[in-house]
Amino acid sequence: MWRYSLLGRAYDAISLERPLYRRPRAELLGRLDLRPGWTVVDLGCGTGLNLPGLVEQVGPAGRVIGVDASASMLAAARRRVRRAGWRSVRLVPGDAADLLPLLDGLRLPGGVDAVVATFVLSLLDDDAPVWRAVDELARDRPLRVGLADLG
Repeated sequence: MWRYSLLGRAYDAISLERPLYRRPRAELLGRLDLRPGWTVVDLGCGTGLNLPGLVEQVGPAGRVIGVDASASMLAAARRRVRRAGWRSVRLVPGDAADLLPLLDGLRLPGGVDAVVATFVLSLLDDDAPVWRAVDELARDRPLRVGLADLG
């Protein structure tokens, strides 16, 4: 994971997004079938490549919460948000394994409607805490979960 902390500015250019990841990312976001006004968490949001599709689906009344452990990736995502003028996006530094405490700290009225993770869980040593958090979020209400990953 340490290498992602160094790659924020250059990640989009060197990540092979266009030839390898763009199509599965677009398919995943299309299948999520999010609704206007929903709150969606983009877990491991990186430079914000999911943000345009997520913001479009939840609309101006919705919220997108991007979570990433890398300060340089979040800086790139912040630049993307600023350029696009999205007011419905909040970017939060944090580890995917600490998802519930991060969300509790945000005090999200209405809760979370969906969690998306693209090409991030395979980078974790242990993804069990993420799945426990997803199970907890889905305990009291329906939750959409979208996952695209390697392996």
